[in-house]
Amino acid sequence: MGVGLGARENSKAANLNRRVSVVLIVLLSATLAAVAIGQILSATVALLGFICGCSLISMNLLRRRSIKLEYSLERAESNRELADQDLQSVIQHAPIGMAIVAPDGRWIDVNAALVDMLGYSREELLTIDFQTITFPADLAADLDLVNEVLCGQIQSFKIEKRYFHREGRLIWANLTVTLTRDSQGNPKYFISQIQDISDQKVGKVLQEEYKSTLKAHTKYLADISARLEFESRTDELTGLCNRRRFEEVLDRSVASASRYKRPLSILVIDIDHFKTFNDDFGHEVGDLVLQTVAKAIDGARRNVDLVARWGGEEFAVLCPETSLDGASELGERIRSVVTEIKLPYGPITVSVGVASADHEPESLFNRADAAMYRAKANGRNQVQADNHLDTESAA
Repeated sequence: MGVGLGARENSKAANLNRRVSVVLIVLLSATLAAVAIGQILSATVALLGFICGCSLISMNLLRRRSIKLEYSLERAESNRELADQDLQSVIQHAPIGMAIVAPDGRWIDVNAALVDMLGYSREELLTIDFQTITFPADLAADLDLVNEVLCGQIQSFKIEKRYFHREGRLIWANLTVTLTRDSQGNPKYFISQIQDISDQKVGKVLQEEYKSTLKAHTKYLADISARLEFESRTDELTGLCNRRRFEEVLDRSVASASRYKRPLSILVIDIDHFKTFNDDFGHEVGDLVLQTVAKAIDGARRNVDLVARWGGEEFAVLCPETSLDGASELGERIRSVVTEIKLPYGPITVSVGVASADHEPESLFNRADAAMYRAKANGRNQVQADNHLDTESAA
């Protein structure tokens, strides 16, 4: 019995030891798990801190790079401006002809050497393009190379070509062209170097060609000059002489009539209610009315008379060797012819003022103009002569 009791005690002790061992194992496992979780959390916090630190560093780097980029752009712009200034300085002081040329061929800037070479003033060159003064036989090849540069097929080109000097003679030149583009890659302008090589190129054969070309170009310039002269003195809409031309002839005629005591008269003609045509039917109809009346006035004048469009709907007729009565008759004839005009926009009439240079010739036009306004005030569609004689009698 004593042995059985001892065995039971031993069994209880063993069970207790096992339980204590299990508890210790559980506590140890819990402790290890807690340590592991703490390490994981610490590692996570450290990782997050590292990521945040890296982000801050990246942001600072990006900010600094942005500042550097802005500074670089500002410096680049400044450098471009300085480069443009340096380029202009180089061009102006170059010993050979140099120019800045727009992509369409217009001269943007030229130096003194090019002005001397071509004979044109700087101002004249800046109003035209290089095509205008290029010898026609050389123009196509020049433009082909220009287009190749603009399309990016080539960077620059060099060509021998001929220019017309302002006096009409030909100049052989060695032309070198380079294209400058802006920051976006778009064509900005050409830089052209133009060196006179006429002495090397002009020989016996070219002299014959030169003579033929000079003759043709001289005629061309004469035709252009005549056309420009005509356009500068002619009203584009009506084909009559313009106010500028009329005033020139008027001044000379008044001076001559005063000096030699010769009769001289003037008519001032205004279309009645002209604004109505523009307002009711449009400016195209208004232009048609002006052209039709101008043709009627021009057809009714004598060959020695000068008809002009003074401005707007107003015309003037200068009548040399004509008294006040003779001019009044012409005014009545013009008034009558105008009333016979048939257009589908209503009747057309004019008011006419007449004055003679036998009294205060310097105020000839103003007196005729005043007479025209009296005609309008008295009902329009009539002729009124200058009434200075009545005024003097009343005085």
